[in-house]
Amino acid sequence: MRNLSFRVPRGGTLAIVGESGSGKSVTSLAAMGLLKFTGGRVTSGRITLNGPDGSTEITSASENVLRRIRGNRVSMIFQEPMSSLDPVFTVGNQITEALKLHRGMTSRTAKDEAARLLDLVRMPNARQQLDRYPHQLSGGMRQRVMIAMAVSCRPDLLIADEQTTALDVTIQAQILQIIRDMQAEFGTSAIFISHDMGVVSQMADEIVVMQGGRMMETGRARDVILTPSDDYTRALMAAVPRIGAMTGRDAPRPFPLLGEEDIAADHAVPEQAEPLVKLEGVTTRYDVTSGLLGRVTHRVHAAEDISFQIALGETLALVGESGSGKSTVGRTLQHLVAPVSGWILYRGTDILSLDPEKRARFKREIQYVFQDPVGSLNPRRTVRQSLIEPMRVHNLLTDPDRQVAELLQAVNLPSEHADRYPHEFSDGQRQRICIARALAVDPGLIIADETVSALDVSVQAQVINLMMRLQAERGLAYLFISLDMAVVERVSHRVAVMYLGEIVEIGTRRQIFENPQHPYTKRLLKAVPVMDPDTRPERVDLSGDIPGPVRPVGNPRRPHGFVEIASGHMMADDHQLFEQEQQGEIQA
Repeated sequence: MRNLSFRVPRGGTLAIVGESGSGKSVTSLAAMGLLKFTGGRVTSGRITLNGPDGSTEITSASENVLRRIRGNRVSMIFQEPMSSLDPVFTVGNQITEALKLHRGMTSRTAKDEAARLLDLVRMPNARQQLDRYPHQLSGGMRQRVMIAMAVSCRPDLLIADEQTTALDVTIQAQILQIIRDMQAEFGTSAIFISHDMGVVSQMADEIVVMQGGRMMETGRARDVILTPSDDYTRALMAAVPRIGAMTGRDAPRPFPLLGEEDIAADHAVPEQAEPLVKLEGVTTRYDVTSGLLGRVTHRVHAAEDISFQIALGETLALVGESGSGKSTVGRTLQHLVAPVSGWILYRGTDILSLDPEKRARFKREIQYVFQDPVGSLNPRRTVRQSLIEPMRVHNLLTDPDRQVAELLQAVNLPSEHADRYPHEFSDGQRQRICIARALAVDPGLIIADETVSALDVSVQAQVINLMMRLQAERGLAYLFISLDMAVVERVSHRVAVMYLGEIVEIGTRRQIFENPQHPYTKRLLKAVPVMDPDTRPERVDLSGDIPGPVRPVGNPRRPHGFVEIASGHMMADDHQLFEQEQQGEIQA
């Protein structure tokens, strides 16, 4: 970073936004005095921490001084709590460590304070959670532990680095509410590092926009969001998916990106008689064993009685919180897991009844694009090798050089990049390669499982536009699995909402977003952060996470029927049961 200057007032919130590589996280590490541990150093300028006892110059302070400051006066919430929490120590041990080190508490007092902090961040059964290990907690609960650790010493400055990126919208809303409560109670200043402009709009007083290590624009949050002055900031804001932006439209529409104005047209579903794929009563469960004999005592009801259909050229979005069964439906459809009952029809043929040899042909017709392109690509294979492999497996390889060049051209990558390795590409380029690999076998359906959730907003918009263009050109059908409701509103023709392994509402995009009926759907939409600095967020319910899908053997969830709200708009008739579960009146 170069010539970066900003101030964070006491009790105020500054947001630093920008794409990957812009210098956001480097800025936070410099403020913590941790830059030298990553191989970097501050070559000029000053970082000053002011307080009632005077000022501390971070850049010139000794390591002993910085050790007393970190976690005490300046704390940080990292993006991935599972990597930040020590897996071999209990949650209680990790929270009490800072309390004993910085506040001089005894073990008994520190444990009582740790329980109070977990209760403060709305952790259910707070004292019992102290003896649990990180792997025993959900993502939302681990993030609450990180917040409790960060505020345990009542810091003057709290740095939050993409603290809600991988969380469900409902858990994200709870986490943001907790941070606002902490600021109100302790007068804590905060630096938010994020590419989620909805979160920034709700939390920030001022914004710094960064690109390539330089500050491109700074000012009040309202001014930067509504009237950006820099071209880069304007392009960044144009790429942000906004909930409600598609109100009144029946069909998806690409993002209006610079240089792509010619494709910014509605993508309606072509007329056809039969669906491409149809699921009827598909149920997938996983056995949970216990005891020395490994008896099955419980089952994970991951997907229960799932029924829907997708037409050629159509995008059906599956939405819901983590653990709702979205990815299980995708894996079942792709034959990565076997259902215990139900039918999967592809072009009218029941795939599950075919022998393995014939079923292999249908695996070619349904391809998967995963969330993490780094983990999806073999680091020891070139792009050419990764693209050729599926064509060779399915006996489609005729002219390798031409076929690879055409696939790269289809996803807007130069053909000369074919001999590069995955690490030589950006995240957005790697995801394009994964899409090209899925296209290599000419599928009819692509399952996109959180394909764009980890990408910067501008790269995310480019990948979404690419997928829409390919859909229009090739008649592709998409099963789009996502947590991001604003993205779903932009890309989908129809939406299915899942809760505890079941579809609770399904309909067209307009029906779900403009006229939601099931209380769970309303809860999801209400939790989405809106990029409007003039609208202050409402207080959210800070109850615990949703019930889990694990149930004792012989005690399945009560099946439900559907009520037809309008043509194509169906809602589960279990809304009263759902409301009772959320209020804790019954055990799910």
